[in-house]
Amino acid sequence: MKSLKTTSGKKWISPVVKTTKPTQIKAWPNQAGNLAAITPLFTRRKKTDMFNLDLSKINNITSSGLAILLIRLLKYLDDQDYSYRIIHSEKTASALTDLGFYRILEKAKAVHLAELFEGSTELGKQKNLSNLLYSSPLKYLEFSKEIDRRKIVRSFIKDFNNILSEKLNGYNFPKNGLLTVLNEIAKNSADHSGADSVFGFDIQKITQKSIKLTFSWGDLGPGIHEHFKKNLPPEHTQRVPYFDLTQTYRLALLMGNSSKSVKANRGLGLPTIIESSKCINLSLEVYDANSMGQLNEFSGIQKFSHAIVRKRFHDVGHEIGFFYYGEVIIFKNEN
Repeated sequence: MKSLKTTSGKKWISPVVKTTKPTQIKAWPNQAGNLAAITPLFTRRKKTDMFNLDLSKINNITSSGLAILLIRLLKYLDDQDYSYRIIHSEKTASALTDLGFYRILEKAKAVHLAELFEGSTELGKQKNLSNLLYSSPLKYLEFSKEIDRRKIVRSFIKDFNNILSEKLNGYNFPKNGLLTVLNEIAKNSADHSGADSVFGFDIQKITQKSIKLTFSWGDLGPGIHEHFKKNLPPEHTQRVPYFDLTQTYRLALLMGNSSKSVKANRGLGLPTIIESSKCINLSLEVYDANSMGQLNEFSGIQKFSHAIVRKRFHDVGHEIGFFYYGEVIIFKNEN
């Protein structure tokens, strides 16, 4: 895929010790010049290999992109058979610290960062994007350590509502629609996965009268595809060995069809996410297993054939974990 290479034709992350040096951490994976969300972090060869992730050349960072990098990095770090090292410049380290990247990584992996990271003699030129108005510190939701996971969801939505109220004053945008989308996404992670989640949010200036909101949400669980396969209704259990991602999402997209991890589930989560996204013109994608799906092209109340679902999901060629990415452009009030 072209998105897996720089404009010079080199892959972002090459095998073993040697790595290339990306210059940006942004969520959108199809732009050249970014540490793409769908790019493999490294290629495995043998257990004695050292994994280097060189961030010393990073000069543009967004919260939504950093959340995706972090959720994928945490999954890679679960493999204890490999040694890891992350290289950063002083300026990059300062920016990543401000967004909470190191704090979450240290907390999630229970490691001393001095043992994991090393500095670089290259100072780098870290700076914000010229049109970036706001990047929220990364939000780390520890569902795995809380019995009442819905309590964490309520607290998250309350905090994010306060951010929207402050930052979007004067703009024509139904914030409750975005809150509904994120509330359902968060509840799905809390109820079905129970794994810790990471959230990032940015506001970028488009014109004098418009801005773009971007967010990403990922969790450390198995994703919708694997979870649904393990919790299929009895009539589908014999078909599990033949279920691909297209088939699991076809079932997950049906209104009222739930894996029923908890009694409160009624199979309304994903259809509600889709319908609420369409109501606010939110472009929403889901990355799961080895695929990317364009959710805003579905209807949450319609039954789909396998052929239609296949057209909305694209194979990226390797495992990418599980996360959502959304963006929407909003405009100032004319009054």
